[in-house]
This record gives sequence, C-alpha cells and structure tokens, in this order.
Amino acid sequence: MTRRSRSEEIADDLRLLVEAALPGTKLPATRTLVTRYRTSPVTIQHAIARLVADGLVESRRGAGNYVRERPPIVVTRDFTWQANSLPEPGAVAVQPDSAPRYPEPTIRLDQFYPAGDFLPLYAYHWSSLRSTQNIPAAQRLPPMDGNPQLREHFAQSLTRQGGARFAASDVIVTTGAQEALSVIFRTLAAPGDAVVMEAPTYPGAIAAARAAGLRPVGISRTDDGIDPEHLLGAFQTSGAKLFYAQPTAHVPTGTSWAEEVRSAALAVARRCNAFVIEDDWARDFGFRSAPRPLICDDEHGAVIHIRTLSASMGPALRVAAVTSRGEVTDRIRQVRAVENGFVSPHLQEIAVRLLDAPWWYDWNRKRSLLVHRARDSLNTSLAVHAKSLHQWHWGENGTGLWLRLPQGYRADDVVAEVLLAGYAIAAGDPYWPEAPDGEYIRIGYTTEEGVVMENATRALAAVLGHERMPSRIGEDGRRPNARYRKKY
Repeated sequence: MTRRSRSEEIADDLRLLVEAALPGTKLPATRTLVTRYRTSPVTIQHAIARLVADGLVESRRGAGNYVRERPPIVVTRDFTWQANSLPEPGAVAVQPDSAPRYPEPTIRLDQFYPAGDFLPLYAYHWSSLRSTQNIPAAQRLPPMDGNPQLREHFAQSLTRQGGARFAASDVIVTTGAQEALSVIFRTLAAPGDAVVMEAPTYPGAIAAARAAGLRPVGISRTDDGIDPEHLLGAFQTSGAKLFYAQPTAHVPTGTSWAEEVRSAALAVARRCNAFVIEDDWARDFGFRSAPRPLICDDEHGAVIHIRTLSASMGPALRVAAVTSRGEVTDRIRQVRAVENGFVSPHLQEIAVRLLDAPWWYDWNRKRSLLVHRARDSLNTSLAVHAKSLHQWHWGENGTGLWLRLPQGYRADDVVAEVLLAGYAIAAGDPYWPEAPDGEYIRIGYTTEEGVVMENATRALAAVLGHERMPSRIGEDGRRPNARYRKKY
C-alpha cells in the first residue's frame, strides 16, 4: 500500500473545512496552519495547491486563500420509469381549484365559501378565544369518532327536527365534507360500481366518486327536485346502490326537493335496498324555507347525512359530521380511521363553542336575510343588463345563480372574457356527472355586495353584447386590468 504524504493528509482535512464553508470565506493564514498541523510552510502550500487544483480554493495575490464559488451541481433526473410502475389512469374528475391564480385585482364570484359580511368573523374569533380555555383537552389525542360534545350536538340537532331519533354514537366527525364524501364512496361501493347523482350537481362529489373508481350516472334535475321514476330506472339499469343528492339548497341551482319527491325518493331507495347520501351543506346558513333533513324522515337507515361547518364558516373551520345508523356506521368508522385517523382537537373545540353559543342560530337567521337580499339584487341586475340569460329556477336557498347562456356562446369563453374585466365566475361543465346539457355559468353572491355585483353583471352583459363595458369597476377603485383595456 502506498503511503500517503503529509500534504495529502492535510489537504483532505482542509477539504472538509472548505466544503462546509460559504463561498468567499477566507482560509486561515499559512502561519496559523503551520502551527495547527505542526509542519513546514512548504507542506501547507502543497496542500493548498491540491485544493486549488480541485477547484475548491482560489489564491488571491497579497490577500490570501478563499473558498471558491462553486458552480451548481446539475443532476439529470429521469422519471420515465414511473410510467411503467403506475396503474392505468382512470377517468378521474378534477375538482375546481378553490384558489386558482388570477391576475390582480380579481373579484372572486366563483367560490362556495362566504366572505365579507356573510362570514361571522366575530363568532369565529369569540369561539377561538373560548376554546383556548381548555388547552389540555385540545392537545390530547381525541377519540377517533370525534369530540363527544360535538357529536352529541349534531345528534340532538337532528333529533330536534322531529321524526327519527339520533344518538352521539350515530355521528362521526370528519375533516370537512370532502373527506366525508371520499370515505363514504370508498366504504359503500367498489371500484367500477355506479353511483347515481343529480345532473347537474356539486363538482367535489363528482371528483370524489371518480377518485374512488366509481362511475357517476346522472338523472335530470327538475323544478321539484328529481323524478322518482327516473331514480328507480337509474338504479335498475346501472345496478347502483348509492344515490348522492342535495335535497336542500341544491348546488348549483339553489332549489330544494318538494315534499312529495322526498317521500317518493325514500320509497325508491328502500325498494332497491340502496343508500342515499344526503349532502346537507347549507344547514347552518339558517334558511327559513329549508325543509328538515331527509334523514329525519328515514326509519330504515337508508340515508347517510353529511353536515359541514366549512360551507358556512369558511375554510378555516374544516369540520363536518356524518350521521348514519346500523352496520354502515361501523363500516364508515373503520375506513375513516385508516384514511385520516382523527380531526384536529383544537378545531373541534372551536366548533363546540360556536354551536353552543346562544346567539349562533340568531346570527344564522340574520345572515340568511343578507343572502336573500344579495340574491334579489343580483336577479334585478341581471334582469336589467343581461336579459338573454336564462335562469334555471328561483333558488330559495342557494348561494349562487345557475344561468344558461344564449345560443352560440361557450361558457369557457364567456368566463375568460369576464375574467379580463376583473371578475371570476364559474363555468358549468364541471357540475355535470356525465355529458353537459348546454352551456351554463354560475355566479356566487355571498362574497360581495352592492355596486361590485352590479358592475360584475354589467361586465357579463358587455361580453354578451348587451351593453358597453363600464369604464370603472366599482366605487372601491377597482378597474379593469391592462389586458382588458387593450381589448376594449
């Protein structure tokens, strides 16, 4: 074995020092290194020369030796192997992004969450402060099914509606309605199975069903809700054992099922031994004309009820509850425990304080008046500026208008043109579980009020050719961005 020289040993030791230092760092003087390594200046100079030759150190005449700026290491990454290891891609729907990148300033009229005066920020702040009084409980691992007080509240809330009675053991707390949908679909159906849905319906449910490998089958939405005969036919022809529905405040139309439809739909589900997934997302908006939950009229355990606080309180409070009875509850519990374990105990504490507050329901009733006022204002503005738009129905309990475009217009094009004016509205295609039935758009009215909505309507009317684009977007100083001014 060849014996290494002293200069090589010192160079290796200094190399570790250099590699750990920042570029531009000055190395110790030769005299200092001579003392440290107890060797001659010539040996130190030979060691430094090796580092210079390796490109790690540069010598500056009269200034000393410095760590050299190292070029970035270029690593060639090859990901092509993944194509052979991944399964075949399925027809998975992508849920519309809740926070897409829009040019500034853009006013969001395409989202489901409330904002501004429609969001009870004081209530959330008060509940957050109260929840900190029980910090030890918020730090402990919560029960898998959720906070016992919260589950009891959800159960008693349904019991007070009349009809069937519910217990805390019937309730499982989840991280928002989207997780609830994902767990239910994976629990009650196998990949390849069909799931019946209203057409149109909530895009998140379509995405969750397809992500679980299910095949959505749409039945047309009517003014009264659905046609029970169509539901029966869909069950029989597709073999589905699941029906996802929004009997109250249907998204995107805002309508609710008529009483005779509710009883007939339950009878069809019972006849076909099928489950009804009731998405009761708008329960906490306090709509006075909203019928009681469908699960309250179900005596056979066919309905699985989802109630979410996120829809009324915004994305900060990702808490929802799944209520069901019978063996299906245990099945949902098992799947959910594997997928997500437990919900944040702190968020559950906030939800308990919020729902137990004596003024919670009073606030929701007041908010429902604000929502109805905003809806009426938008309807009036559309009647004045955009008469050619066809509204689906007078949605009593929604948070947005579902509008059919005049013949010859494509929803994606209209949405893009309105965005250039500074407003984001939603195209209708993602709301259809199967092929879209026409060109639709959705405009939400629980994010902005007053002149902003008025000018958004005028911007839409300008795109449809009804009038000229307003020169100023709102009295708050928002103007069309530069791209729009160049075009118009």
